[in-house]
Amino acid sequence: MKRITIIAMTLLLFVGAAEDPMLSVFPHATIVGGNVRITCRVPRNPRNRAVVYGFRDWTTTSRQLDGEDSRITHQILLQGVPCDPGELFCAVLRANGKDRLVVVPFTVVGCN
Repeated sequence: MKRITIIAMTLLLFVGAAEDPMLSVFPHATIVGGNVRITCRVPRNPRNRAVVYGFRDWTTTSRQLDGEDSRITHQILLQGVPCDPGELFCAVLRANGKDRLVVVPFTVVGCN
């Protein structure tokens, strides 16, 4: 009985994670004024309405999503990254209010 419970909980974790967006950045660190490519991958879901991604305190980009017919990969090249641009994030806004957010670490080198 204990094994079945553990297996069921593990499967629930995987199902929840499958609905979360994935965020990748290249490079993982840059000097002040450098360039960064952000890629946000959004799993298809009929409740998806919008994706917002970028640096929280510097610049963000938003795209409308049309549920399951939406594009999966959203990418932007940001040039001239300043000191302290804030968190790097990707958020999916849903019709049912159960939004998804993922944040990744990012370093800007050369700030005083």
